[in-house]
Amino acid sequence: MSLPLLVAVIVAAGLALGWRALAGQTPPAAGQNGDLTMLAERGDTIRLRDALKLARIRSSSWRWAYFMGLAHLVRGEAARAGEVLGAGLGPDSELNAVPNQSPIWKSEIEDGVNLLARAYRGAPRGGAESELVRVEVARRLGVYGVVLTEPQTLSLTGAPGSLLLLAVLAGVFVIEVFADGLKTADLGAGGVQLSTLVRLGGNAHDLTVTAGEWWRLFASVLLHGGLLHLAFNAYALYLFGPQVESRVGAAGLIVVFWLTGLGGALATAFLSAPNVISVGASGGLFGLLGFVSVYGAHGLKGRLQQLVRSLPNLVVLLLINGLLIPNVDNFGHAGGLVSGLLLGLAYRRPPRAAERGLAAVGFTVLALVIFKMLTASAAPI
Repeated sequence: MSLPLLVAVIVAAGLALGWRALAGQTPPAAGQNGDLTMLAERGDTIRLRDALKLARIRSSSWRWAYFMGLAHLVRGEAARAGEVLGAGLGPDSELNAVPNQSPIWKSEIEDGVNLLARAYRGAPRGGAESELVRVEVARRLGVYGVVLTEPQTLSLTGAPGSLLLLAVLAGVFVIEVFADGLKTADLGAGGVQLSTLVRLGGNAHDLTVTAGEWWRLFASVLLHGGLLHLAFNAYALYLFGPQVESRVGAAGLIVVFWLTGLGGALATAFLSAPNVISVGASGGLFGLLGFVSVYGAHGLKGRLQQLVRSLPNLVVLLLINGLLIPNVDNFGHAGGLVSGLLLGLAYRRPPRAAERGLAAVGFTVLALVIFKMLTASAAPI
């Protein structure tokens, strides 16, 4: 397969996956929400599953966990009380057949509690719907003595935006390897040749600012010097991506990553030595860390207080990273971190339509940058 064809496939797949991920998270309309709530309050899990499918709410969604958890909790309480459940469950229903059987109601309540806890932790902060759900879940689970806490890390399961970014970074690295001539060093300690990185979009003052090749600000965020470099950044994305996505959604994650990565690339272009080449997603990843460190607290005052608490640890992490790891772009890391902190202070989640528009812009930028990578001529080092 030729390189242009391979890239076309990667870009098309990325756009399709990204748009599907965003479309799959479309919230149900108000009327659908009411119907789903009614089915959940009746404990009608069979019809509820069908209704969730019609509403395009998948099992990985926090909304699915909320409605199904509520339904299981209702079924469990009804079974424990020995009540005959109402409309929506047929005469052959398991609970109607043996309403007082302890293992059944215990299992139903445990499932309900676990699903509601998942919905609480997965619901992004800032949205009116998700905040109402969090309050309702906390109220219901408080009856069972369940204290809900925020997890330090979240799984990639149910984080389509994070998975999409991982796929894009991996796909761009495949482009690097092909452009480098499939050398064995690409996958080892030697890494991709500097001339290849420069041609594909490495960021440096002489190339980006002096020569006016501003596309390198975006391209350099997607490039990596070797497989080990990519692995480190992929692990960082695994740690911080789902946390940001749980608060601002898949579209918001893409926007935050691009903006903070751009902030790091700008810091490199204007503050680093003129001929030093920089590549890597770590500026954007430091941006995600900075963003999640302050975003989520209530109001600007709460975010500023969170910033004061988090800043010493972030500075120490930045210094340790710069001192212990060789050839690190400290300006890029610092620029990304500062961009993330500022964005976290100012960010207000936009309406869903605006989020989709921003995500579409992000995908368009991605496609244009990759096209530019493929068509750029060699540049002097």
